[in-house]
Amino acid sequence: MKKIAAMLLAVIMVFGFTACGGTGTDTPAADTPEDTQSTDAPQSAGMISEEEASIKIGITSQTMKEKTYRDMMAGAEERAIEKGVYMEWQPCDLDASKELDIIHNYITRGFDVIAIEPVNGTVSVEMAQACVDAGVPFISLEVDFEGENMPDILVSGDFYGIGQAKVDKFVEVFGDGPANIVLMDGTLGDSVATAVHNGAVDQLKNYPQITVVHQEWCPDWARDFAMTTMQNVLAKTTDIQGVISANDAMGVGAYNACEEIGIEKDVIFVSMDDDEDAVMLMQKGIKYYSVDKNSKLYGTKVIDAAISLANGEEPAYDKINDAGVKMSLIDLRWNSCDDLTVGKEMYPHLFE
Repeated sequence: MKKIAAMLLAVIMVFGFTACGGTGTDTPAADTPEDTQSTDAPQSAGMISEEEASIKIGITSQTMKEKTYRDMMAGAEERAIEKGVYMEWQPCDLDASKELDIIHNYITRGFDVIAIEPVNGTVSVEMAQACVDAGVPFISLEVDFEGENMPDILVSGDFYGIGQAKVDKFVEVFGDGPANIVLMDGTLGDSVATAVHNGAVDQLKNYPQITVVHQEWCPDWARDFAMTTMQNVLAKTTDIQGVISANDAMGVGAYNACEEIGIEKDVIFVSMDDDEDAVMLMQKGIKYYSVDKNSKLYGTKVIDAAISLANGEEPAYDKINDAGVKMSLIDLRWNSCDDLTVGKEMYPHLFE
């Protein structure tokens, strides 16, 4: 019976998105098919079984709603199959207690390495301690840990740099003239949201002609919250030239508010994640620019780092951050209404 129960656990993937580093928990617009897809799916048929594997890697993320996370998991799954290791990915649906339970479950089942995207800094301390107490190496997926116990490696993008790049992209598209913009940030206190915000705010200091007419922290990086926020802004002024948002859920939410009053073609939207609904807006000719996080590469790098740690080796890294944590950085790229090359790669069905 134990073996049967273990096999059942091994094939079940429970999906709940930030995304990512940051995600949205709201109800998406009608024309957002990726967000309405079911995310319940079995473990890949090509994956080695948990019982047979010499290396077992457990991954937990804040959510699986946004496609960027599903792409991360696909990259991890492909790499695990290629390397002949067992990988299991469980999101916690933004529930910190559930995420901690997932980690304890991985530890109890004897997983060799655990990769974690903590829901918040407070719970990250408890998660790290659980791994340290069990002698299990752990990887951070995008989010910074708090406390004394730091991850063995952080797999992440340069989110401060992304914040800077988004401001530069707006100026590149709009020009050097005066402009009013709205700044939509992710969850207050989230390390990714903070890094993106700080990068944007610092870069805006180089462009005194740009005025931030409103800045908002959006809980759970949520589309509906961003849409309501933008509606409130537009009720006061429609003199808006740009929206810089931390993810596409918020970017599309802001777009929907602009569309309601017919100014969507007059506003430049700069965002992150390269979600399918954002690409669909680009196809319509909307001035939409999104940083693609090369999400499948995230998954690949997590598996590579985990295999190194499981073998007692130092994983490859690009730099060490201020907290002394080694970082494996992701190469990022733009997708936009001006160049849909990346969009065609990510969503070929939209271009058939």
